[in-house]
Amino acid sequence: MRGRQARKAVLLVCIIALGLLGMAYAQEAAPQRGGTYHRLAPAEPVTLDPNRLNEVLSRTAAHPIFDRLVQFDKALAIRPALAETWRASRDGLVWTFKLRKGVKFHHGRELTADDVVFSLTRVLDPALKSTGASYLAMIRGADAYRAGKGAQVSGLKALDRYTVQVEVTEPGTPFVLNLAVGYASIVPRDVVQRLGDRFGAHPVGTGAFKFVEWMPNDRVILAANPEYFEGAPYLDRIHYHILPGDDYDAAFHAFQRGELHDSPIPAAVREQVLASNEYTVVRGPHLGLAFLGLRTTAKPLDDVRVRLALNYALDRTRIMREVYRDRYPPGIGILPPGIYGYDPRATGYTYDPAKAAQLLTDAGYPKGQGLPVLPIWSARKSTETEAELNAVVQAFAAVGVHAEVHYNVDWPSYKSNVYGGTYPVFRMSWYATAPSPEDFLGQLLESTSPDNMTRFRQPAIDGLLRQARAERDWAKKWPLYQAIERAVLQQAPLIPLYYATNERVFRRSVHGMEINALGDPYMPMKKIWLAKDGGG
Repeated sequence: MRGRQARKAVLLVCIIALGLLGMAYAQEAAPQRGGTYHRLAPAEPVTLDPNRLNEVLSRTAAHPIFDRLVQFDKALAIRPALAETWRASRDGLVWTFKLRKGVKFHHGRELTADDVVFSLTRVLDPALKSTGASYLAMIRGADAYRAGKGAQVSGLKALDRYTVQVEVTEPGTPFVLNLAVGYASIVPRDVVQRLGDRFGAHPVGTGAFKFVEWMPNDRVILAANPEYFEGAPYLDRIHYHILPGDDYDAAFHAFQRGELHDSPIPAAVREQVLASNEYTVVRGPHLGLAFLGLRTTAKPLDDVRVRLALNYALDRTRIMREVYRDRYPPGIGILPPGIYGYDPRATGYTYDPAKAAQLLTDAGYPKGQGLPVLPIWSARKSTETEAELNAVVQAFAAVGVHAEVHYNVDWPSYKSNVYGGTYPVFRMSWYATAPSPEDFLGQLLESTSPDNMTRFRQPAIDGLLRQARAERDWAKKWPLYQAIERAVLQQAPLIPLYYATNERVFRRSVHGMEINALGDPYMPMKKIWLAKDGGG
């Protein structure tokens, strides 16, 4: 019975949680080769080292350089990549991957099983401080290796030049899903060991595109890999234009000038763009959440009543309507729609300024008296973001909380301050790397997670997360994650703003686009081609 329930749950994951929409565009003519594709890089990358990336901003530019053992397709189903085939033992605890022969890294050496073992071990190496370690934690021996109790991960073995064996401590489909995420990219052992930390600025992979150059605060250039194992990509080059501040208006203006092939759509022109036939508009779900993080160890935010008051003070529906023209669904919880564990019955934080005022009074701050000025920091500075945060400031003021907005559009500096605990309140967007509730509840909120930016510490919730991971019965696992989300919302370590959507405009000359619910980094640039007579 358990096996049947698991199969049904996996089917539900494929249909619901793995993304309901994958969009491909019919090609009216044969694909054409050549050309440079110009894209936005919405911030300065922190690194292009895939094993240590933990942000969509850097991953967008890094993803085409590397491959993983398996890959997501447009519907988020798993497909072969560097692994041509794989099989699991009857109990689901031993996985054997057969590598493609003849796959070469960009520096010319053939990929081997040793590179796979090295790459996955590297993600688990505590010295790398990779937040991707949690995706591979179910590999046997991972915990011991991270604790310094061994020189290698016992569950990772190269059986021969082209065969990798992985032993896990719990069976199930999520393990294979985790091998498709960016963290699990395969890197060349010799190059990484030679370059050390400099590998992030001079990346070498097996991907459809090779790294050419990175000019800070200007551009990242990739060139086609003619020896790619799936065949050379159609494009000659990809030029990522670094635009600090994730400014939708500036990006769209550059798009209109013909400097970019695609762009996000600013709210101010959204209706006009959607009604026009001048460009191709792509819309779909995106497993992401925009929120205000609250550093729960800083006064007065260490008081749960203050945190709850800030949540009840916001009219998210009004902000989404007036600022974003209803592009985004208002955020009522942590898990976005479409991810397994999402609870459509959840109510989250309703707009209730009277309740917010009462909570502040209960916390000893009647009408906000005695509260210090609350600084809100943001790395994104666009017309929309400024309007959004001004609306937040006004909503807080209505219940007696004085807040001020500050901007730091230098992403590496901003991220360092957020993770270092400098900013008491900070605006962030968090996107799923894999279609799993762990990406949100575990990564963001478990006490030991390196991505726990809010310094949230709740042993009871940590225990529930461990229980959910260990549960093999999917019919029981699902409600556990819903219970975790409810418990988190009662503690209010963050303020949900909205759930992300994937909405972009493309020039008519662009063909072969595919999007899925994991967003920009997973759009396969190897499939895109430019029509030379396609109108720009």
